[in-house]
Amino acid sequence: MVHVFQTSVNRRSSAPILEALLNRMVAGGRWNFDWHDKDNILRVETELHIASRIIDVLTQNGFDCKELTDTVV
Repeated sequence: MVHVFQTSVNRRSSAPILEALLNRMVAGGRWNFDWHDKDNILRVETELHIASRIIDVLTQNGFDCKELTDTVV
C-alpha cells in the first residue's frame, strides 16, 4: 500500500528530525520526500495502515500534513 501526503516539510534539513520516527513507524517499508514537488510530497510504502499516525507525528513536530487520495471520475 502506498500513502501519499502533502506536507510543509520544505527543506532537506528538516528531514533528519523525522527520519528516526518514520523509520520506526514504517518498519520494513520505505518512505521518501519529493523535494521537487511544490507540495513537498511524502510517499510511504508499507503494509501497515498508519496514515493517521504519520499525520500525527508530522503535526506534533510542527509540520502540516494531509493524506492525498485518488479520486476516480
